[in-house]
Amino acid sequence: MQINDGCGHNGAPAAATTASSAQVPPPARRSRRRLVIGIGVPVVLLGFLVVATRIDGAPSASLPPQPGGLASLPEAESAHSRSGAQATAARYATAIGGEGMFNPSARHALVQSIAHPLYEKTLQDRFDKGFTTEFNGSLGLDLTGQPAAGELFVSRTTPVSTSVTSYADTEATVDVRCTGVLSRTGHNPIALSSKFTMTLRLMWTDGEWRLRETDQHNE
Repeated sequence: MQINDGCGHNGAPAAATTASSAQVPPPARRSRRRLVIGIGVPVVLLGFLVVATRIDGAPSASLPPQPGGLASLPEAESAHSRSGAQATAARYATAIGGEGMFNPSARHALVQSIAHPLYEKTLQDRFDKGFTTEFNGSLGLDLTGQPAAGELFVSRTTPVSTSVTSYADTEATVDVRCTGVLSRTGHNPIALSSKFTMTLRLMWTDGEWRLRETDQHNE
């Protein structure tokens, strides 16, 4: 399957063709790198789910689940400056990649706390379209983002570096290079990881940087 805009499915399998009489080279060795696409989650939200490396066996449980929302993250500078925009973007990227996004109540609270008021509904609708009950179920989670009893679920995005690509008095665009990890222990365990860059467009309002929109590019 394909994703047309990062939120939906698009396209269909190509039609089968008849092999010619010419010698066909042996098939290439199948790569262990797996494209995890078309699963109904916006590309911007979980880059490590869009292009991810499958890790054989049960995932590591060394990372404890991180509570959703900004309250679980260290305080960051939110100064009206380039460095303040970078610190805010890194903090937002971490929160967007956390377990809280799989819980509707936690996700709504997070978006309300980081979005610019003019763009809150747009962001909320986009995230809700990706993080559905069906998507949670495909990962072995219930509608509140919880795994089965005795299992451990971890979704973690860690900023590696930040770069301001544009800056003005009221707006800033910041690229946040990240690593992502998603794992679940238990039946049919999941272990995924990847590298990607999140682009966050921020607006200065009421003494802080707020999110206008975000995008993501895989490495």
